[in-house]
Amino acid sequence: MGVVIYIDIFKYIDIYKEKIFMDPQKVFRALSDLTRLRMVAVLSHGTFNVQELTSLIGATQSTISHHLKILQRAGIIVGRKSGVFVFYSLSQQEEAPFAASAVGLFSGSLDSASLSADLRNQFEGDLAEAKEIQERRKARTRDYFEAHASEWEELREQIPAIDKCMPMIKESIADKAALLDLGCGTGVLLKELLPRSGKTIGIDSSAAMVREAKRGLQSKSSSVEFHVCEIEDLPLGDQSIDCAVSHMVFHHLADPADALIEIARVLKSGAKLLLSELAPHENPDLQRELANLWAGFDPEEFQRWVKQAGFENIDFKYFGEHREVFLLTATKK
Repeated sequence: MGVVIYIDIFKYIDIYKEKIFMDPQKVFRALSDLTRLRMVAVLSHGTFNVQELTSLIGATQSTISHHLKILQRAGIIVGRKSGVFVFYSLSQQEEAPFAASAVGLFSGSLDSASLSADLRNQFEGDLAEAKEIQERRKARTRDYFEAHASEWEELREQIPAIDKCMPMIKESIADKAALLDLGCGTGVLLKELLPRSGKTIGIDSSAAMVREAKRGLQSKSSSVEFHVCEIEDLPLGDQSIDCAVSHMVFHHLADPADALIEIARVLKSGAKLLLSELAPHENPDLQRELANLWAGFDPEEFQRWVKQAGFENIDFKYFGEHREVFLLTATKK
């Protein structure tokens, strides 16, 4: 089945003539196949592995792997190993400018009336399934913490150097700042910060974890505004927070890049982001026993996500004997 998309490629070739390092013909050949277009459309809404794409597209794993190789060789997508899986995402402008622009033009045409009803239905069905996969990721994480909330403070000690950055986090938070603790869990960070004079909000996707936080904080819990919600869907107004902190949470999130965009929405201009995370590792026990969706993060990739979300003045500091943990600091533009 052929797909015809009319775009003025010449101005994009001219714009990027000094930057192109991929053959433009490879890019458009890669985008000339319906299965690959479906995969690109899905990857424009998140990061997925081969198994997830196989289920979503309804093709064999070998077929999906074949198409992924073509897209990768054209510079359209990149793969990142996380534990036993490789997760694929679209290349960004700075990585492959021509490919990223071509994909942007395609993505912008998905709602076009020029597409046939069958094609629109196909793409819409794929995106609905992609969202369902992300919801299943969230549900797995939520179910894990609902079941293990009472023992989490003991379980978390398996994470190397987990609290080595805590003193720096504490000294970076102004007492009067409106503070958002993202993924507050059982209140480990809040116990260190309270009492404080500024507004304090704690959110977590697990109601059981919030109950444990309230129990552990005892009377101090009355000074905290708790919400049970996903980080990707915060029940807060735009530009209402002075400082957001996330302590060892992002490796549990279904879509870290999307979460950063939502965090940026609620932060004031000039507000501070403090985010501690695991560096890439190959410890399968953390993923198996602690429900980690991601086997740590490459700081360079994380920096790209943070920039795209609207942050600047980005800095990293490493902690642990083998630099197992990093603390990212940034300010909202």
